[in-house]
Amino acid sequence: MSRRSLLRRFQEFSDALSKEQPPGEDPAVGVGLVQGWEAWLRVDASFMDGIAGTNLKLYLRVRSGGHDYEGLSYVSQIETPFFLLELANLRKIDVDIKNKAAWIQAGATINKVYYRIYQKTRVHGYLAGLYTTLGIGGHITGGAYGSMMRKFGLGVDNVVDAKIVKAKGILLDRKAMG
Repeated sequence: MSRRSLLRRFQEFSDALSKEQPPGEDPAVGVGLVQGWEAWLRVDASFMDGIAGTNLKLYLRVRSGGHDYEGLSYVSQIETPFFLLELANLRKIDVDIKNKAAWIQAGATINKVYYRIYQKTRVHGYLAGLYTTLGIGGHITGGAYGSMMRKFGLGVDNVVDAKIVKAKGILLDRKAMG
């Protein structure tokens, strides 16, 4: 795949992710996947290969909305070009009180997670911190430190499933990872 076609396809993918989601529709699946693109990501591994830097030396950084005080997602100390994949519009939150669980997309901010749980129940909560503008994707991958971790552990300790796309385009979830 040429660098030009890779850049064009990445732009299409990025545009699809950045579209505002219409109310009542769920165009996103799991963490960073858009319906219709999931199969393409799994089949066209050369695209993910190129983005991951193994073919064309193009690097990908993912930002899940929220803040990034250190600038790690958009500043580079080396002069290597990179793409920034912003997941802020992937922010659907489904709360299941019966099973005491929630499915949260990577771009949802902690304040929205707190609010969505509060709308459903006044006795349950979520293990997160005080920085409510943080995107949940970054919060979880950083361990999810919070004020209740001494009693309940880190937020990441309470994650029961996640959908992750590896660099080769392979989709992983709890079942696939064992």
